[in-house]
Amino acid sequence: EAYRQGLDLDQTEQDYTSLFPSAFLTYSVEPGTLVKASYSRRIERPRTFFLNPFPDLSDTTFVRVGTPNLRPEYTDSYELTLQYKFFATLTPFFRRTTDVISRRVFTDAETGVSVFRPGNLDSESNYGADLTLFGQVGPLRGFASTSLYQAVTTDPEPGEADTKALSFDVRTSLQAQLREGTDLQLFAFYRGPQQTVDGRRGAFVFSNIGLNQTLSERLRLAARVNDPFGLAKFEFETND
Repeated sequence: EAYRQGLDLDQTEQDYTSLFPSAFLTYSVEPGTLVKASYSRRIERPRTFFLNPFPDLSDTTFVRVGTPNLRPEYTDSYELTLQYKFFATLTPFFRRTTDVISRRVFTDAETGVSVFRPGNLDSESNYGADLTLFGQVGPLRGFASTSLYQAVTTDPEPGEADTKALSFDVRTSLQAQLREGTDLQLFAFYRGPQQTVDGRRGAFVFSNIGLNQTLSERLRLAARVNDPFGLAKFEFETND
């Protein structure tokens, strides 16, 4: 019974019919230098395994189960982009998401069974800025980007206070021409730790290395290694 709490198994239909407007306004100062304002609305639908009501009982003390009546997320995004000579881009932004899909852990006090299942939060507001730098030195070219933002999350549970957390992301992509027709590419992404409504989400690292070899005008050979350093993992802590 622990994993069934909070589930409405009779409601399994969702209506995703919605309008998704977007608007962009750009002012060009000179080639490579511009100011752009934008608004967009998008949807994030639940993943299939988030909806699966059949529990995974491989660990009877930590049960994973989906939520059939999980609602999709809707995000309204407002951005102001300032680009300078194709070299630097600064983008302050504000994004508000409703029905935020969040991984939740609930523990039954009587049985001690912990249930891991997704749920909807009321809303999450993110405001901050992205900074991106582009460059090329000899055969090496690429970009480095960072985001710093404040996230304010509202929990639908009665009496729960808003959760405020400052977080940041860093990502970079570098490409080098080893010789004519041979390119090596490295991509890396780091997301800092962040407080959540249940506890704390750990830092996340992902990287890959790719090699491209042009054999002819119509044929190219590519190979890629994901997570070559074995650093990718998802980690979280709950208050209980």
